[in-house]
Amino acid sequence: MSAKFSYSSDIRDYGSISSLPNFDIHSIGRKTLIEREFRRLNRRRSALADYRRIDDPEFAVDGLHNNDPHHQPYAVRPRTSESVNLSDLYRPRLSDTSDIDIVEDVEFALSDSEDDFQDFVPHNSTDHDPFTDTNTLRMWVLTLLLAVLGSAMNLFFSLRYPSITISPTLALLAAHPLGLLWDRIFPESLPESLPASGFLARLRNLAGKGRWNGKEHALVYIGANVSFGFAYATDIIVEQTKFYNASLGILYQIGLLFSSQVMGYAFAGFAQKILIEPASMIWPSTLVPVSLLDSFHSDSDVTIASRVYLFKSLFAAGAVWYLFPGLFAPFLSYFNVLTWLNPSSPSLSALFGTHSGLGMFPISFDWAQISYLGSPILTPWWAQANVLVGLVIFVWLICGTGYFKNWFYSSYMPVSSPQMYDRFGQSYNTTRILTPDFKLDEQAYKDYSPVYLSMTYVCSYAAQFAALGAVATYVILYHGKQIVSLTKRSPSVSNQNRQTYSNVNEHDANTENDPAHSTPPSNVPETWFFLVFIVCFLLAYFVVKFYPMHVDLWQLIIAIVIAVMTFLPVSFIYAITNQFQSTYLAIQILAGYLLPGNPMGNMMFLAYGYITASQGMKFSADLKLGQYMKLAPRLLFSVQIISTLVAGLTQIIVLNLLFLIVPDMCFLDAESGFSCPFARVHFNGTLLWGVVGPWKFFSMDHIYWILPLALPTGIIVTVIVYLLYRSKPKSWIQYVHIPVLLGGLTWIPPANGLNVAAWGLFGFIFNYLVKQRHPGWWKDSAMTVSAALDSSLALCTVCIFVLFHATGISSHISWWGTEVYKQTCDWKSCALVPLKDNEWFGPP
Repeated sequence: MSAKFSYSSDIRDYGSISSLPNFDIHSIGRKTLIEREFRRLNRRRSALADYRRIDDPEFAVDGLHNNDPHHQPYAVRPRTSESVNLSDLYRPRLSDTSDIDIVEDVEFALSDSEDDFQDFVPHNSTDHDPFTDTNTLRMWVLTLLLAVLGSAMNLFFSLRYPSITISPTLALLAAHPLGLLWDRIFPESLPESLPASGFLARLRNLAGKGRWNGKEHALVYIGANVSFGFAYATDIIVEQTKFYNASLGILYQIGLLFSSQVMGYAFAGFAQKILIEPASMIWPSTLVPVSLLDSFHSDSDVTIASRVYLFKSLFAAGAVWYLFPGLFAPFLSYFNVLTWLNPSSPSLSALFGTHSGLGMFPISFDWAQISYLGSPILTPWWAQANVLVGLVIFVWLICGTGYFKNWFYSSYMPVSSPQMYDRFGQSYNTTRILTPDFKLDEQAYKDYSPVYLSMTYVCSYAAQFAALGAVATYVILYHGKQIVSLTKRSPSVSNQNRQTYSNVNEHDANTENDPAHSTPPSNVPETWFFLVFIVCFLLAYFVVKFYPMHVDLWQLIIAIVIAVMTFLPVSFIYAITNQFQSTYLAIQILAGYLLPGNPMGNMMFLAYGYITASQGMKFSADLKLGQYMKLAPRLLFSVQIISTLVAGLTQIIVLNLLFLIVPDMCFLDAESGFSCPFARVHFNGTLLWGVVGPWKFFSMDHIYWILPLALPTGIIVTVIVYLLYRSKPKSWIQYVHIPVLLGGLTWIPPANGLNVAAWGLFGFIFNYLVKQRHPGWWKDSAMTVSAALDSSLALCTVCIFVLFHATGISSHISWWGTEVYKQTCDWKSCALVPLKDNEWFGPP
C-alpha cells in the first residue's frame, strides 16, 4: 500500500503562524490543486507520476484526518526529478479561492502497511551550498541587535495593559532590508581609500565577507524566535518583588532566568533522534517561516517593492493614529459609550464595560485592544468563529447570568477582574497570611479570609479544566491511531536513513539531490547538551538552596523529571499535529499538593517542571527549521544559546530599570498602564495553588469544589461532537472545534470581552468579507498589513512612554476625551452589590 498524506484544517498554535508576504496561509485547503513532493524511503520503488486527482482509483491517497471534520481530499504530485520551490509547493489554484476559508497545517499519515513509507519533504530554493558564508559578522550583529530589541520590547509590553506582542516574524521581515543595506555599505571589494592591510582592512574584510543569503536570514530568525518571548522568570521576579514584597537580588534573577530558559535546550538535544531526525516529524509551525525565507530570496524586486510601499504607508498611518487612542484621546480605546449614559450604574457597566465588564459593546479604535490576543489577521476565520461562539455562550450568557444571580458570591466583586478578593470585597492581601519566610500561616488565613474569584475568573478556570480533557480527547479520537503508528516507526526510520554529517567546509557529493532530511540535524556532541544540563541544574540548585524558596533537592529533581516526561509526548504531538497541549495548570496544581502553603516553591516547581519543557519544544522546532534550511549544527547551537543568554540579560536590565522609573508599577490604575496583567494572573495562580493549595480550594466545604468537574465535561462534549460529526459529516457540526472554542476563553482574564469580541469581529471583516470580495489583494497584502500595524503600534507605544509618560508630560494632558471613561463604574471596578463598612460575604 502507498503512504498517505494530507493537510488538516485545524491550527492550535496561532502564535506560530508567521506573516507571509506572497503566500496565503489561509488558502491552503479544500478543493485545491496543491503540489506535493514525496520521497520514498523504501528504495525498492520509483515515485514518478503525473498530476492525478486523489479520487483517481489508480492513485488513491487517504489522509491523517479521515475521521477529522476538517479533512477534505486533495490532489497531490508525487516526487519527480524537478526541484519544487516551497513557496510553490503550497500555492493553491486561484480558481478555487472562493471555496477556501480555512487554514491547514501540514500533517501526514502512514498506511497500515509495514512495507511502504513516504515522507513529506519541504523543498526550498536555498541551495545546500557548503561554501555559503553563514558565520559572518553581519549575521551576528543582526541576530544580537534584533534579540536585544525584541526581548526588551516584549518584556516592556508584557507589563502593560493593553499589551502587544512583537512576533519573531517581524524580525524576519526587518532582517532582510537590513542585510541588503549591510551589503550596500560593505561591498566585497575594498574601497581604494582603505589600506590593503592592517586592522581596518581586516575588520573591513570581515564585515564584507560573503553576501546576504537565506541561511544567514534563517539564523537571524532563529535567534529572534528563541529570544523574543518574555521569559517566565521575569514574571516570577515581578510577582516576588511587587506582590510578595521580596526583592532577592540580581544574582538570583540571573540564576533563575538562565537555568529555566536554557535547560530545555538539553532536552531538545537529547531527543533529536526521535523528534528531529525522522522525516515523519514535520513540525508544521516551521514550514511557513521556511516558505517566507524562500520568498525573500526568490521573489522579484518589483513584488518586494510593492509590499515595502504598502508597509511604509500603513506603518506611518498607524503610528500617527495611535497618538490619539494611546495619548490624546484614550476614550477611543475604551469606547464604552453606553456606560457614559449612566456612569454610576453597576449593571450597565457590568454588561457593556470595557475595563471590568463583559464588553458586550465590542467597539474599539485601538489596535492594541483589537490585537490583544494576537493579530486577528494571522488567525483563520473558522477558528475566530469558534472563539466568538465560546465567548457568547460561556462568558456573556452563562457567566453573565451567574453574576446577576450571585453564583459563587460573585455579585460582591466586579464581573471581570484579574484580581483575587477577600470576604470584604477588597483585593486579597497576601502579606496577612504569610509568615516572614513566605509560608502559609494557617491561623492567620482562618482569621482573615478565603480567596474569592470574579465570575469571569471562575469561568476561565473551568475552561482550562475542560480544555485539558477536550484536547487530550481530540488527539485520541482524531490522531490516536496514527500517533501510535509513528511512535513505532520513527526510531527505525531514523536509523535507516541516518548519514554522517560532513564538515560545513567540505563538499558533499550528494548535496545537490538531497531532500531536506538527507542531512541529519546535528553533529553537536551530546556532551555539549549534557554540559548545558549540568550547568543549568547547578544554577537551579543554587537558586532553591540559597534563597527562601523552601524547595528540597528531591523536589527540584521531581520537577525536572516531570518536565522530561511531559516534554517528549507533548513535543511529539506538536511535531505532527501542530497542537500544543499545555500542562501548565496540571503541573501547578501538582506543585500545590507537593509543596502546600509554599508560593515561592510553587513558582520554582512550575519554572523547572513546565517552562523548561516549553522552552525545549521551542528549541526543537528551531532545530527542525535548521534541518530544513541545512544550517551548520554547531553554528545553530551557538546562535540559540547566545541569543537566549543575551535576551535574558537584556530583560533583567529592562525589568530593573522599570522598577526604578515606574513608581506605580503593577497597580491596576497605574497611569502609564503598567498594571502587570500577566504577572498578576500568575501571582493569582501561586496564591491559589501555592498559598491556599488545592486541598483547601477544592475541598467539598469550599464553594469552588465543582470546578474540576469541568475536566470530564470537556471530554464528554468532545466525544459528543465527534459522534455527531461521524453521523452527519457534511453538516455544520464539522466546523465545531471544542479545544479552540475553549482555548479562547482561557485568556479571560487578563483579557476581557472587548478584547476577544473586537479581535473576532475584525477577523470576520478582514479574513472573511474582504477576502471573499478581494481575494487577490488579500492574498498579496494581508500579512504585510498585519506586520505594519503591529510594528507601528510597538514603536509608537515606546515613544509615547519615553517622551510623555516618563517625563510627566502626559499628566498635563487632560480634557473630556481623557476623563469621560474614568468616571464610570466600569473603570472604578464597581461591584453589583456593594458592601457597607464592616460587612462581609461568604459562607457562615
